[in-house]
Amino acid sequence: MPEVIEVRQDAFKVSKEPDVLRTSNVGDCLVLTLYDNNGVGGLAHIFISTKKRKLLLYNYFALYFPVFHKSIVTADVVVDEMLVEMSKYGSDLKEVTAKIAGEQDKVTRRGILKWNSRGNRKSRIVRQELREYGIPIVAEDLGGSPYRGRNVELDLSTGIMNVTYVQRTKKRKHFGKSEIKVLGYNTF
Repeated sequence: MPEVIEVRQDAFKVSKEPDVLRTSNVGDCLVLTLYDNNGVGGLAHIFISTKKRKLLLYNYFALYFPVFHKSIVTADVVVDEMLVEMSKYGSDLKEVTAKIAGEQDKVTRRGILKWNSRGNRKSRIVRQELREYGIPIVAEDLGGSPYRGRNVELDLSTGIMNVTYVQRTKKRKHFGKSEIKVLGYNTF
């Protein structure tokens, strides 16, 4: 029976078949999936682009949120860390392929900031890291409306990445639950 492993924001998980790796609430974050033909794969939910930005955020948030942790995954080191973990599971690193999703447009005070103007910093860094290892990107789903999110699943028995597009149907009031409307699916 496959186990569904949830991956939180700023983290990654590696496992092998028949498990399913899942992350949700992907907005302007980037999701990176790595998979080889032996059924070993990993999924990362990347929020911060570089270690320098991580340190700036850590110093700010540590003052106000003592539970803010230092073990945040950044785009410039996540490929290295995932490949090390995948090799522990017996992955053939020459057969690894990558798929990426996320980085939707951002909403700022001045309006919507388009994906190609500034939001693609994480994907550029991840692409550069993958290029250094010779890992091809076989599918991507980047950009999109800032008013919808993505839920991403990687099925390790098949290597298929499923992307579900979701949108909140009503605003939260006083931390109440909001309804989620499924807008569509995509399979890579």
